[in-house]
Amino acid sequence: MKIVSNHSQDHPGDLIEEEPKATLSGITESWWRTKERLASSQFELMAMTLLPKPPPSAWGKLAMGRETMTVPGGVFSGSLLNGVIVRNAIAGNYDRREQQLHFVADAEMLTNDGATIYKTDRGLWRGTANAIERLIAGEAVADCQYYLIGILKFSVTHPRYAWLETGTYLSRGVVEGDALKISQFQVLEVGR
Repeated sequence: MKIVSNHSQDHPGDLIEEEPKATLSGITESWWRTKERLASSQFELMAMTLLPKPPPSAWGKLAMGRETMTVPGGVFSGSLLNGVIVRNAIAGNYDRREQQLHFVADAEMLTNDGATIYKTDRGLWRGTANAIERLIAGEAVADCQYYLIGILKFSVTHPRYAWLETGTYLSRGVVEGDALKISQFQVLEVGR
């Protein structure tokens, strides 16, 4: 596997891990089909999305699965995609046994050239030393103790971005200071 990125922290290396013990809110089957292809693939960093850091009260609400969290604003920029986040809604639920927070994030993106892109990110917030459980309880947790991984699907309104609807895409996110930084990668097949 080869990562095509200049940013060592901005790679999906954490995605290739042990096989899960339980179904992950509908992503396990497609993820593990994708995982087999990852070992012989390259990753191209398409864009970095910057969103405000979720407030401490949001984690508990998201974990209960009763509320959709709306994240205001945000921007994305990179070699393949640039623009602003118009709308971003996140739903989730907590898996106590696996100590991970499943999420589905739906975003409406507006590119700098005026095209609308709809993105769905299905994934997990994972962490070390009960980090996710402590976040949900409203406790302070060091940013380096938790991260997100996900599988992206796109829907586009302009043919210029039709390539987004046919590829394989992954996300990896970390909180740094007051920002949530989500790297979005295109999986490139070897020989492509």
